[in-house]
Amino acid sequence: MGIQEIKTFKIIDDFDGTEIETDQKPEPIQIVWQGTGYNLYMSDANAKKFSAQIEKVIKSADTFEPARSSAVGTKSPAQEAVEAAGDTFQQVKSWAVAQGLKGANGNPITERAPRISPEAWQKYAEAHDIAVK
Repeated sequence: MGIQEIKTFKIIDDFDGTEIETDQKPEPIQIVWQGTGYNLYMSDANAKKFSAQIEKVIKSADTFEPARSSAVGTKSPAQEAVEAAGDTFQQVKSWAVAQGLKGANGNPITERAPRISPEAWQKYAEAHDIAVK
C-alpha cells in the first residue's frame, strides 16, 4: 500500500477567530480598506453579521472606483536588493513580525500578511546592511 502524505488545513474565521467547519475553502468577502484589498473568510453566520454591520455604515456613504495602479506587482528598490542578497519574503516577514512593524495600512504585520510594505523592506535592508540602489 505504501505511505501516503495527507495534508490538512484549518480555516480560521476572520470575524471571530474560530475554526470554520467546512470541507472546502469558503468564498472570501473582498473589501478595500484605506487603499489595501483584503480577502476575509467567515462562516456563513458571521458573514451575515459582518454584512449587516457594513450595510449600516455604507448606507449613506459616497462610492468610488478603487484606483487601478500600474505599480501592482512591482517591487520596491529595497525588495529587489534584499532578494538579490538571497533573503526570502518569508524571512523578511518573520523579521518584521518579530520587530512589531506596521504595514502601509497602519496595522501590525502578521504571519498571514500576503504583502509587506516597501517601508518594511527598507527597514529590513537597513538592519541587515543591504545596500539599496
